[in-house]
Amino acid sequence: MSPGNLPVLRNRLETLVRSRAVRICLAATLIGFGAWSFSPYVLSKVAPGAFINAELIRITAPINGQLTQDLPHKGDLVDSLNKIKLIQSLTIDRSHLVSIQQQYEVAKAKANLARSQIAELAAADNVFAKRTTAYRSAIQNRFDREMPEIELELKACRDEEDVRRQATMRAEQMVDQQLLSRMRLDVIKGDYFKATEACRAISGRQQKLKAERDASTSGTFVQDGAGVPFSEQERSRLLLSRQELERELLDASSNMDQLDAEISAERSHLEILAHYDLNLPSGYMIWSVMASPGSAVVEGQTIMELADCNNPFVVVEFPERELASIKVGDVADIRLVGSSDWRKGRVRRVRGSAARNDEILFAAAVPDPKEHQIAVEIAMSEDSKLIEVNRACDIGRLAEVRLERHPLELISWFTQPGDKTAKFAEGNRNPTANTAPMIRQ
Repeated sequence: MSPGNLPVLRNRLETLVRSRAVRICLAATLIGFGAWSFSPYVLSKVAPGAFINAELIRITAPINGQLTQDLPHKGDLVDSLNKIKLIQSLTIDRSHLVSIQQQYEVAKAKANLARSQIAELAAADNVFAKRTTAYRSAIQNRFDREMPEIELELKACRDEEDVRRQATMRAEQMVDQQLLSRMRLDVIKGDYFKATEACRAISGRQQKLKAERDASTSGTFVQDGAGVPFSEQERSRLLLSRQELERELLDASSNMDQLDAEISAERSHLEILAHYDLNLPSGYMIWSVMASPGSAVVEGQTIMELADCNNPFVVVEFPERELASIKVGDVADIRLVGSSDWRKGRVRRVRGSAARNDEILFAAAVPDPKEHQIAVEIAMSEDSKLIEVNRACDIGRLAEVRLERHPLELISWFTQPGDKTAKFAEGNRNPTANTAPMIRQ
């Protein structure tokens, strides 16, 4: 460009700069850019001082022992439900189990002895039963032989009785005819009475024999009043002994069942004491490990802490005057510092400045709300972008949070300028308050 054209170009630039249209466009651009920059502070409650947090699960040692090599490392993420053998016990007291096992063996020996004795008694009972059967058969055979003999003897006696009776009748007729003396008649009657008594005795013996035969058929032996035979008496004593042994066997078997249940329970208890298996929940990160593999631990000692990466939340502070306009369930937009992605969340809790500290374990420190400040916890929605694992689930990372204003709050914000001035002055007097609300007001 020649030096002669510089004045011309300068005049054109001056004319363009001094143009009213250009200045109006520049002013409109600056005003639009300013409105666009400050629109989030007008339409939303903005808090740039938020950070990501998550709840912790503290794992302590339930038994004394030694940590195994399966101890997870700090920063590992549990993808699925994982069961690991965490602690191996070195000293286990098995004296109670040994005592129960000895009692079980004693009860088992008693039960086996009772069974063998019952079997022996059953064999002896069979022998005595055979003897009783043989004795009954012999008695039946003897009765079968004696019954015909006594029936013949009774028949002969009856015949003799008939003869004596007829002789007595003829003698009485002869006495009436005075052919026979009265003395001779008395002798003939005496013989008749003797024959009658003999027949009665034979008949009684016959009835007795029939009764004994009927009794022996049912197993009752009453011959000569001697009662039951020796074998049958021994069977009665064996029955009493067998009942006693069966009762002992039942007690021993019941004791064995009880001891077997106690042994199973004690073995399960010792199995639990022998080692401790931990079920690591899915979606948790090993946040911290307080011991190393192979080291000894005591009961109650903290081993490690797990961070819940499935349910992260954001902790943010707002001025206390915003308490009435923030409700549980309000939708919030969350953006991590250094990222351009916005995620959705919902308010799950609002805590005032005078509230007590939480006793729940958190991965990041939760500061107490300052004076005239409230702490708001915002849960990350399930459909939001997953937190990166290689960044420790983004726990402790700063974030920007925006809460939408309610329509009535916007109307009140625009229709009460005096109140806005007072709030702005209050914000200037409180330098610890968030800068975002002051800029918005």
